[in-house]
Amino acid sequence: MKNALIILLSLTSSLAICQEPTHSRGGIIGRVIDAHAGTPVALVQIQTSPTSGVAVTDNDGKYYLQGLKFGKYTVNAKKDGYENRTLSVNVISEKTTADILLIPKETTPPAHRGLVAHYPFDGDLRDVTRTGPDAKLYNVHWVADRSGKPNRALHFNGTSSFARLGNAIDDVFSRPNASFTISGWANTDALPSIAGAGCIIAKSFGGDSGPYQWSIGHDTDGRIKGSVMSRLDASAFNMMESNPIPIGRWFHFALVFDSSLPVSERVTLYVDGIPGVLARQKGILGTSTEPSDQEITLGATHWPHNPLSPANLYEGSIDDIRIFDRALTRDDVMALASRRN
Repeated sequence: MKNALIILLSLTSSLAICQEPTHSRGGIIGRVIDAHAGTPVALVQIQTSPTSGVAVTDNDGKYYLQGLKFGKYTVNAKKDGYENRTLSVNVISEKTTADILLIPKETTPPAHRGLVAHYPFDGDLRDVTRTGPDAKLYNVHWVADRSGKPNRALHFNGTSSFARLGNAIDDVFSRPNASFTISGWANTDALPSIAGAGCIIAKSFGGDSGPYQWSIGHDTDGRIKGSVMSRLDASAFNMMESNPIPIGRWFHFALVFDSSLPVSERVTLYVDGIPGVLARQKGILGTSTEPSDQEITLGATHWPHNPLSPANLYEGSIDDIRIFDRALTRDDVMALASRRN
């Protein structure tokens, strides 16, 4: 009997030695939160590396990974519509806390982010952002757009045609440390006979007295010219130009101003996604334009304080005008230039 008791005690001791103490196991507990909305995110897959199981968040965004050995882990959180997130966690208890912020993936395409005015001219004259007024046309008629769809673009005759887009977004260009982009499509019928005429879109007069803010035009040498002026008298500006663009074909243009860049790099003109070169510079370009009551016009500039008196008229077709309150990247511009409708 004594020997049997000794054997039993020995077996019990051996089992106790072989069995891992329960307190050497831990866990990770936490919540997953939408970083933008601040709300819990359900059905997020949580997994560790080294692998030790998978948890899924509940409706309150909570999860609990149990039975982990103490030590360091990489926690991976994944859910469609969000950026994948990883973080390092040192498991030191049964409920080591690790809350996770998930960042939603950007769902707004470049064609819409920061868009403050958009005139698609798809049979009507609306600014679809509803920021600005409907376009007002003067001796302009409808023509087919770059995809051949009838009545989806505007044609300007070069002698009396122009359109007014109002002055509702002057602060986009004149606020301190401004950044903005003006983009669209054009198809020139004939080059102007006077240098500086042939204005596709502008918020400037273009005469001796100004006011000047920005302009885009097809000049006598066949090059697209784009300028931003930080002084209304044009004593400080950067003018960019493209390679010569032949008449009779559609091309995409984008004039980008980024006040965060060095002076010589603040203005970029893209034509069909290709950046132009600096053609002329005067003074030191500031970080915004000066405010003015000059309206945005298509197919012309207009005389100061008189939007019904056009100047520097353009002969050709214009379509899909977009204005952004940010500086588009080259990839953004390429995405716009590749759109066929």
